[in-house]
Amino acid sequence: FDFDDVEGTMVGFWSPLAMNGVALAGWHLHFISKDGKTGGHVLDFRTSEVAVTIDRSLDFHWCIPDTGEYRKTKF
Repeated sequence: FDFDDVEGTMVGFWSPLAMNGVALAGWHLHFISKDGKTGGHVLDFRTSEVAVTIDRSLDFHWCIPDTGEYRKTKF
């Protein structure tokens, strides 16, 4: 989807190459519009007004589903 003149929030995280297969290696960005009605993965964007906050946390906590299907998944 392409959006024009939409205000919202973009959240991204960076994963090292060692995480490839479990997560996407490199930058991974998501967007949600201010009204919460649209959003998704971000492949490209342009902005004119932006506020940036960077969290340099090194902790990673991942809750995985406890299902048979997930347990059989090969990464």
